[in-house]
Amino acid sequence: MSALLRVDDASAGGAVVALNSTTDDRPVWHDGRLTLAVAAADGDLVELAQPPQTTTLALTTARDGQAWIDVAVVAAARPTTDGAVVLAVACVAVAPSPRGSVLVVASVRFRGSKVIIRAHVAADAGARATAVSVPGLSLPDQLPRPWRADVGGPHARVLIGETVLSLDQRAPGGDAAPLSATGDVEPAFTASRVWPASAELALHLADAVRGRSVIELGAGAGLSGLACAVLGASRVVLTDLPENLALLERNAARNELDVAVAALDWMAPHTLGKFDVVIAADCVFLCENQPVSQVIPELLPTTTSRRWRGAPQISVPHRCVLARAVRSAAGRHRGGRGARGGRLHRCDAPAGADRSLLRGAPPPRLDGIGAPPPTRRAAKHGRVRD
Repeated sequence: MSALLRVDDASAGGAVVALNSTTDDRPVWHDGRLTLAVAAADGDLVELAQPPQTTTLALTTARDGQAWIDVAVVAAARPTTDGAVVLAVACVAVAPSPRGSVLVVASVRFRGSKVIIRAHVAADAGARATAVSVPGLSLPDQLPRPWRADVGGPHARVLIGETVLSLDQRAPGGDAAPLSATGDVEPAFTASRVWPASAELALHLADAVRGRSVIELGAGAGLSGLACAVLGASRVVLTDLPENLALLERNAARNELDVAVAALDWMAPHTLGKFDVVIAADCVFLCENQPVSQVIPELLPTTTSRRWRGAPQISVPHRCVLARAVRSAAGRHRGGRGARGGRLHRCDAPAGADRSLLRGAPPPRLDGIGAPPPTRRAAKHGRVRD
């Protein structure tokens, strides 16, 4: 039987070599010299956790009309599929649709020297596939791309950890946005879909919310707050304007999550109490004359043990986590990868109602997002400089 045993750098330039041998039954990855990954389109790799850990991935189609996805686990000596050996392939049928709009959940496990793939389409009656590693496979051509919040959306389903959240929302390309008497878009219209900043925020909350009480401001469809419940928050309250609460209640019920839904007017007193973490996704561009910069400190426990610029200090681990899309003058998302852009702000010390609200700690960039920070001039007009 053919067994993958070693990397032969001298003869194959770093490629994995298949040797016919029965003297060593150890798996090809036993010495840690190879990268185990799911092969993606254009030669990219989606790296997996080292065995025996299980990895769960969100994948999607790489092009319009793709009829199936080949989930291929490879062992590679270089950061590309070039020269990699294919260990297992699971083929999942998907409904032809625009690229990026399908969510395929793939789980990769290692059992001894075997690789086991389980994949399914995250949809009602979605197709499923299972594969176990065998020698002699070649790289298939219907490879996926990693799922992204800003491609193919709005997304009705989002993978959080190993849980798929299902969201009721307005379909894309629907009716024109209704305007209020003041000429602004009705809040219920913008709140009725999941925006990319919310989906990105939901993917970066695990360390901030586990075991803590969380309140989401301007929750809209509720994705970020529902993600907190999945990720182990001790208490979650989703807030928005009264006319938007029905959608929040529907999405909480359809996912069977124990969360509370409440109206919160940022300009009026509230009785919701204090929370360990405040989150908000693409609510506003924060600046000192907007009410959200005043309501956040009111929702977080304060301590007078130390002060910063004369304002009460938020005690760690109490914090706010804010996500916003970065848009150009034309209104499109701006970033280092296509139209994707945004910033994730994690603040341990909001300081009252001034721009220092976002200066508590250096904000890590969202994974894969290369948008530059706003300029000082932009901060002066409401877009806070990090």
